[in-house]
Amino acid sequence: MKRDAYLSGASYVLGEAEKTFSQADGFEQALIALGGANFPELWGWGSYYETADIYQLGLHAAQKALAASAVPASAIQLVVLAAASFPENPNELAPRLGQMLKTLGCANALLESATLNGCASYLSALRLAMARVASGELDNVLVVGLGSMAPGMPRFSSFALFGDAACAVVLRADSTNAQYRMIDAIQRLDLDEFASGVTLNDKSQLQTQTLDMLLERNQLGRSDISRVFNNNIFLPMKKMRDARSGFKASQLYPGNVARIAHCHVCDSMINLIDYSSQSRATDPELLLLQSDGNGHCACLLLASI
Repeated sequence: MKRDAYLSGASYVLGEAEKTFSQADGFEQALIALGGANFPELWGWGSYYETADIYQLGLHAAQKALAASAVPASAIQLVVLAAASFPENPNELAPRLGQMLKTLGCANALLESATLNGCASYLSALRLAMARVASGELDNVLVVGLGSMAPGMPRFSSFALFGDAACAVVLRADSTNAQYRMIDAIQRLDLDEFASGVTLNDKSQLQTQTLDMLLERNQLGRSDISRVFNNNIFLPMKKMRDARSGFKASQLYPGNVARIAHCHVCDSMINLIDYSSQSRATDPELLLLQSDGNGHCACLLLASI
């Protein structure tokens, strides 16, 4: 029998060093490519955060999620680490992750990773964990997102300024201390875009088509969604893509573009957490998390409780 799955303890931690956009590697080159259009307010250029150790950041986010959810670490059956990439040598990565689980106290948990789905990897991990909780296989899953730069990648690109952050949530079969009920999730892959690189123009309909499928099978319209949380890419591009998806400005949450920049897999969860801490809504809301990149798109539909 299918069970409901609940999201509890949503938390995040930003990199320990705050910097401004002009300090980012690649800024001068990107500015030249943009024809010298140095208009920070227009583009949403602001701050970004950098960390010396993304795994330590992930540990702190996971500790916050466990504390907020009041789920004992010993009750976690599976820990999933999601990232756009894990560049380390496996011989170096395994001891780091093993120490992370020991420090958390997740002695009874298995460990899995979610990657290859670009910035959609965290929502992909949540989708799969949701299915395993709903099926009755698992009761408590800790999902940690790691957003940091791969070696050699410039932080400033033609579409986003990249920051470092980690996020974490506990997916549960029990609604105790839960913040949201997970209604549905979907993920799709566009092989042409996956093979040739991310497309930010009208040639790609992946974002819209994925959203259409999710809403149709839940018999919902765009007006039923209270807020949409997605990637923190540069504002003109973000506004163009959101408008193409059919959402009104009042449904969007663009404030973190300039505040923290694009934190890879963590954006939609960070935006959700910030909105929830600021919201004065008294009635239940339908909330949409969406993330895409490199031919991948994932959406997660939540109901506040």
